[in-house]
Amino acid sequence: MTRAAISWNINQVVKGIGNGTITSDNAIQRAFVWDKKRMSLLIDTVLRDYTIPPIYTIRTTETIKVKGKEVSVYDLIDGKQRTTTFAKFMNNEFVLEGLEPFTVGDEEVDLNGKTFEELDEDMQDAFKSYGLTVYYFSDITDEEIADMMSRLNNGKPLTGVENARIKAKNLPAIQKLAGHNLFTNYLSDAAIKGYVNEDIVMKL
Repeated sequence: MTRAAISWNINQVVKGIGNGTITSDNAIQRAFVWDKKRMSLLIDTVLRDYTIPPIYTIRTTETIKVKGKEVSVYDLIDGKQRTTTFAKFMNNEFVLEGLEPFTVGDEEVDLNGKTFEELDEDMQDAFKSYGLTVYYFSDITDEEIADMMSRLNNGKPLTGVENARIKAKNLPAIQKLAGHNLFTNYLSDAAIKGYVNEDIVMKL
């Protein structure tokens, strides 16, 4: 098995899906399952210029002729939901929803209710040129693919409280209140470790 890294932008990914040079035909791939909320959040992440995790692919021995050139076919082993979302958005197949406005320069941007073609031209260009880190493998066996995917997805999901802490608008203030002896004197160490005190403050 050999591994290498390359960079693709979103526009290249969408074109690759369209012309068949990026596929998701291997046995471990699940169907597309993301709902509109997850898709919208990914698009929002890109347009805020936040980072997203790498994409993992196999460079197969197959090639396709694109504009007179032989181009390798890459088969996704991790990243189908993200890359499919990019293609759906650029093809205006869904409307963004459930997003918080953000500021670019002096302007507040509200993406809710917009398709790709309804973004201004600068934002469309920024989306298409957004860079992705892509790892690809050659000479890899099915057993190695399965083992790698098991390791990639071995993380423990965030609890509801942990998700709420991430999204809290003023976590330091919440932590300060949660450190009051009203909580520390009456909650167990395990409860404090599990952020039960912070959860109570956030709910209040």
